[in-house]
Amino acid sequence: VRRRGDVLTLLERKLSARPVGTSVLDEVRRKIRVLKAPSTHAVERVLLAPGGVTSGVVNSGFFHRIAGIEVLF
Repeated sequence: VRRRGDVLTLLERKLSARPVGTSVLDEVRRKIRVLKAPSTHAVERVLLAPGGVTSGVVNSGFFHRIAGIEVLF
């Protein structure tokens, strides 16, 4: 999603009943490389994980926002 202010939002969606682990970090890093965002743009990383996330994902500080099932209803 391209937003005003030269910010691209990359929304990663993991629809699993189990908590998402740290493997998602490498998946998103790969997607950012493939995206090839202009150097003038920032990439905001958002994770939608209705099943929750592990403490490793939270403690990584990698995602700007992590949303759970509460945002779906």
